This record gives sequence, structure tokens and C-alpha cells, in this order.
Amino acid sequence: MKACIIDSFCGCMLNSFDSQLFAKFFEANGYSIIDDSSDADVVLVNTCAFVKNVEDKVVDKIKELVAERKEGQRIIVTGCFPKINEGRLKEIFSGDYFGPREKEKINDILDAKVGIDEISINKVGKEYCNGAPSDRCYIKIADGCLGGCSFCSIKKAKGGLKSREVRVVVKEFKKGLSEGFKEFVLLGDDIGCYGKDIGSDISVLLRELVGFDCDYKIYLHFFEPKWFVEQFEGLLNVFKTGKIGFLNIPIQSGSDRILGLMNRQYKIDEVIDKVKILHREVPEVVIQTHILFGFPGETAEEFELSLAKAKEFDFAKFFCYSERPGTAALRLEGDVSEEEKKRRGEIVDKNAKEEGHNWVLTQ
Repeated sequence: MKACIIDSFCGCMLNSFDSQLFAKFFEANGYSIIDDSSDADVVLVNTCAFVKNVEDKVVDKIKELVAERKEGQRIIVTGCFPKINEGRLKEIFSGDYFGPREKEKINDILDAKVGIDEISINKVGKEYCNGAPSDRCYIKIADGCLGGCSFCSIKKAKGGLKSREVRVVVKEFKKGLSEGFKEFVLLGDDIGCYGKDIGSDISVLLRELVGFDCDYKIYLHFFEPKWFVEQFEGLLNVFKTGKIGFLNIPIQSGSDRILGLMNRQYKIDEVIDKVKILHREVPEVVIQTHILFGFPGETAEEFELSLAKAKEFDFAKFFCYSERPGTAALRLEGDVSEEEKKRRGEIVDKNAKEEGHNWVLTQ
């Protein structure tokens, strides 16, 4: 039996982690993993739909697979798309599908002898890493979040926060150290709110993880600014250990008014003040951010504020807003025209090339 896994729609490390998990699941159940979907008995499509152009790519791929499906081949769709826009999926696909927190459904779909809940991984192969380093130890510490951002549909797919116990994460971390890993990536939809559902917090976990007497670095992905500000004092002491190498703080906008419309629970200058302190106290830490431009009601001046705040970070990824089903932002007035969104994207690209900023415009 042969299985093919299709992902790489967005470069999300959580998505990559899940693809690797499915690969190990297939292998544990006697499947060989192949690249050619036309020759596979099972094709698993691990999707994304955080912005519309990515969802469109997913839809095109599913249509292609359905049209070219050989007799007896099974196509399974997973990832965020089935939960974010189930109606659109049903228009083009009539097979098995499930969301990112329903992975156990694949056990029944394929009558698995080894369940996906029995599978664990700490390394993501090059074929799933989408360009990220494959020699790091990847540890998922939580699913879901406590936020309610008006632009975001990911919560429809991921749901509320579910943290793994501190002792379990520490055990995985120690295992990674014993296997010789020197770089560790902590994954979650928002690792900043880690532990709030189990009577702990991210500072407690990090103090445990930076306490080992050997040489290693920890990389923190998707740390929401609200929690960064609220827990900064404890976090700064953790960063001063020299064990944290990277931090992703997605500010999304440089305008407090737009942040209010996005239902983001912080003031931008509070975040930037803390970023400046961290840069000053621990200059070796690389700090990245995400910016969402073209949000309903965003003026040209507010877009310029975002550009100015992005310069406070070592790296910035820019995303263009697009309507997502079921989000509160759909009710907002003042849509930014597609022409203006394109113009703003060109400004980002021009700034990156002419001023040397480490900015990436994600299409």
C-alpha cells in the first residue's frame, strides 16, 4: 500500500508538524510514502485556509486530484480548510475529511492497526519543512487559543486552548537533548497563553526548559503580544539566560484603532516598548513579527504606522487581508479596494528592496 501526503500550501510549521505525524502514522500501518499522487492508494491533503488566496490553491488542488483519481484511490482532506469553509469543500469533494483536532478519525477511515494517537514525533523531515530547518526538535505545547480576533478563522478549526502538561513537555525536551538536538522549536497557535487552562503559564514552562546545563537554543513561534506584555518581567529573566534564540510576536497593525477593530487586546506602544527593552537587554535574540494590511477601515496613514512599527523588529512578514467566512470583520465597513491593497503590497516590497529591511510579502 502506498500513501501520498500533499501540503506546502502556506508554510505553517504547525501544518508541517502534522504532515510529518501523518507520514509516521502511515508507515506504522504498513504504507510506503511516495511523491506521485497518481500512483498512491491513499492521498492525504493537509490544507490551510487562513487567507483566501491560499484557500483557492487548496480548492484547485483538490479539484485536480478528484479529476485524476484512479479507480479505488482514497482521497482524505484534513487541516484547517474543512473547518473554515466546509460548505465550499462539499461543493467540490464528497470523500472523507476532518479538522486538525479530529485526527483520530483517520483511524476508522483506514481501519488502522496503530492509531494516530499512539504516534509521536520530534523531527520534521525536509519534505515537509517548507524550507525551515529539519535538524531541529519540534515540540507542540498547545492547540488553540484564548483570543477572538475579528479577522481570524483559524479558531473555527482549532478551537479553544488545550495545553499539554508541563511535565510532559519537559520530558519530551529532555528526550530531545539526549538525542543530541541543539535547537528546539516550541509550537502552538498561541504559545503566549500556554498553561492558562491548566493553572500554569509560559514563563513556568520556559524556566524549566532553560535550566539544563548544556548548550542549546529555543525558538518560540506565535507568541501573541497581549501575553508578551502581561508576562514580560518573568520572560525577560528567561531570555537573559541566553537559551532563547528566536521570538515571533505578531503585532498585526501599528494602529491602536485598527487593533481595536481587530479585537486585539493590547496597545501597540506597550508592545514596542517591551521589544526595545528585549533588544537592548538581550540583543542576540531574533524577533520577528507579522503585519496584516488592508484591513477594513485601514487608512493610508495607519498602514504607514504599521510600516514604522515593523522596523522595530529583525524580520517582518506582511499578509494582505482577505475576507474569511464566519468572522466578525465581515460586518465592518470601509473595505480597502483590491487596487489599494495591491499598491500597499508594492510599497512593502519596495521598502524591503530599497531600504534593506528583512521584510517578506506573503502572496
